Amino acid sequence: WESLASERCVTVMKMKSGFVVGEVGVLARDEVHGWNEVMRTRGNRWQVKGRCRVKPMLVAAVEGDGVEEERRPGSRKGFVEEMRFVAMRLHTRDQAPREGTQEESALPISEWRPSLRDYLQFLVDSKLIYDFMEQTVASTDDPMLSEFRDTGLERSGPLADDIQWLETQNVPRCEPSAAAKKYVDYLTNLLESRQPAFLCHWYNYYFAHTAGGRMIGKMMSTILFDGKTLRFYQWPRDVKEILNDVRVKIDRVAKEWSRQVKDDCLEETSLAFAYSGTILGNLAKAPTSKV
Repeated sequence: WESLASERCVTVMKMKSGFVVGEVGVLARDEVHGWNEVMRTRGNRWQVKGRCRVKPMLVAAVEGDGVEEERRPGSRKGFVEEMRFVAMRLHTRDQAPREGTQEESALPISEWRPSLRDYLQFLVDSKLIYDFMEQTVASTDDPMLSEFRDTGLERSGPLADDIQWLETQNVPRCEPSAAAKKYVDYLTNLLESRQPAFLCHWYNYYFAHTAGGRMIGKMMSTILFDGKTLRFYQWPRDVKEILNDVRVKIDRVAKEWSRQVKDDCLEETSLAFAYSGTILGNLAKAPTSKV
C-alpha cells in the first residue's frame, strides 16, 4: 500500500520482503540491525549500503496497524482535488506553467491555426462524446451516475446549435471521426465493468472544457470567427457556481469509495487525457491548413 507520512509528506510504498521506497531511498528492514538503505546490483540482488535513520512517523506509517486510508496529494480537500492534482501533472508546461510536468508539444497552443473544417470536425467529435455521457447519466438507474443529471455543464444542445450555424457558413458537413467513435466504445465498455472509473473521464472532459477549453475557444473565436463566441462556450449561469456544485456532488459520491476504488479512478486520468487529446487534435494544426 502507499501512504504519505512525516512533516515533509514523504511518499513511501510498502513492498514485498519489507522493502520501502521513499525520498530517503530504498530501505530494507532487518530484525537485527533495524532499517538499512539498500541498492540493487547488476546481478539483480539487493546490497546493503548502510544503516539508515528513519523518522518515527515514517516507520509508523509502514508498520502501524491503525492506518485506515492512505493519503494522496489533495485528499484533505476531497476527491475532486485528488483528481485535479493528477490531471494538472499531465498538462504540458505551456498549458499549465505552474503545475504541468510534461514537455511542451512541438506545436504550442498559441501556434494552432486550424481551418473552419478542422474546427467543425472538433465540434462534431466533441458532440459525440458529450451525447454519450449525457445520455448515459440521463437514462441510468445507477444512483451514483444519476447524481450528474442536469448539472448545467451539459454541452450537447449548444454544440448542435454551433454545428448547424457552421454548416450555414458553407463549411462542408462532416461525420464523427474514427477516434471519437473509439472513445465512445471505450467508455461503453468501462461503464459495464468500472463505473467509478467512468467518472474520471466525465470529470476531466467537462472540467477541462471550462478551463483550458475556454482559453482555446477564445483564441479560436479571434482567429476564425471575428470574435464571435459560440454557444459551446456559454453556460446557463456563472460556470464557477456550476463547477462548485458539481465538486460537492463528486466529493459526496466518492466519500463512500474505498481507497482502492479511488485509486482505480485516478489511474484512468492518463487514458482520459489520451482519448480527449485525439479530439482536441483536430485543432492542433499548423498555419498551412485551408478550408
